[in-house]
Amino acid sequence: LNGKRTFVLGLYQLPQGTAPWRRAADAGFHVVHADPKPDQLAQARAHNMHVWLTVGSKRKPEDEARIRKFVEQWKQHPEVLFWETEDE
Repeated sequence: LNGKRTFVLGLYQLPQGTAPWRRAADAGFHVVHADPKPDQLAQARAHNMHVWLTVGSKRKPEDEARIRKFVEQWKQHPEVLFWETEDE
């Protein structure tokens, strides 16, 4: 991360309760699975964290275009660390 070798710690979900981004950052996490929403990216940035986004899977021919459009829309955001496809 940021040009340094890092053992990345991530969360599939933010902690419950108040100030979840702060609590995750204070606990030493680097990345959180997030919805592709500007407010989520802003929270990650504000807490010096990253997100990963799920692009879904390619089951039908038209899915490739949907995935490419999704990646194009979000790839310029420095908070996006990586993409995830469907994992089951």
